[in-house]
Amino acid sequence: MRKIFFFLLISVTIFSQAQVLRGKVYDAESKEAIVSATVYLNGTSYGTMSGSNGEFVLNVGKVINTELIVSLMGYKNTIVPDPFVEMPSQIYLEQNPKQLDDIIIASPFGRAQMMEVFKKHFLGNDQFGKACRITSNEDEIKLSYDTSGKTLAARSDNPIVIENKRLGYTVTFSLMGFKLIYNSVSIEEFNLLRTYLFGTSSFKETDEGMSKKIIKNRAKAYRESINYFFKNFANNTLTEAKCRIFNRSVPISRDAYFQVTDTTNNMRKVEVLTGTDINKKMWDDFCPVGETGEKIEAKINILYGKKFQSSLILNTKSFLIDEYGNVDNVNIRKLIFSGFLSNNRIGRMLPFDFELEQ
Repeated sequence: MRKIFFFLLISVTIFSQAQVLRGKVYDAESKEAIVSATVYLNGTSYGTMSGSNGEFVLNVGKVINTELIVSLMGYKNTIVPDPFVEMPSQIYLEQNPKQLDDIIIASPFGRAQMMEVFKKHFLGNDQFGKACRITSNEDEIKLSYDTSGKTLAARSDNPIVIENKRLGYTVTFSLMGFKLIYNSVSIEEFNLLRTYLFGTSSFKETDEGMSKKIIKNRAKAYRESINYFFKNFANNTLTEAKCRIFNRSVPISRDAYFQVTDTTNNMRKVEVLTGTDINKKMWDDFCPVGETGEKIEAKINILYGKKFQSSLILNTKSFLIDEYGNVDNVNIRKLIFSGFLSNNRIGRMLPFDFELEQ
């Protein structure tokens, strides 16, 4: 079974109170203030730039437990893991010395071929992905193919800017890692085994952002998203969302296999119940190749309506879900989707605090 790993550094724990984040950005070596550094909350539309003295002020409508990213071309990104809990007054950026181009190893595929495949799996190959266009820094994307590992990889030292006309956003994406792993030296779809995508993002509304068509498209993307599944899973409203979960081909109830409890920080904790047949010994010797290398704790199948099928493999016994359906940063990489939900690529990506219009 093809396994698709789609990871973003996501935000968790959301409360309802206005917040102001302040700080100053400096060059780590010269200690001089840095002007026009980009400062944003990962996965959201909250962002600003540092002023003439390096100072920035970021007004946020609510606390979102996501990373604060500070970036500037020529410097390494600085990440503040939990800015609402511990926000440094001074942030130092380290210069990123321009490196010599990587040694080019003979590849069976040209850049144009690899770029076409990269865009297909980075943006998505459905109506949402095809509506996206990389508008900046496409030429900075470094592509390579490792024949021994049968892997196509991509990275970029500078953020990629994507225009998503279907969802009405301009997305700035820092590509931290991208891999397509095949079962042979190939870039054909039928030989693809796994996809890995890592990165941080910021969103900006386009002028068409509030049109009826855009709102309708966003609702469709959201209702077919991983976040929507997890939100309804946490709230035990899968039936209302026209979604069912299965143990192999047998329909199951959530509470027969999982324990879901509230926590003190507005999160829901999901724990796999022991002794059930979704985590029997039969899974002990099977572990998909991934970043964690951990064995499977549980596996369920998912059906949206009567046509969208997915599987979810859990390489963790427990994880947290916030009120928007975001999984905590520690465990998101241990949840592996295949099938329909694995096709949620950049073209379908919405801000982490997205909510349906009432």
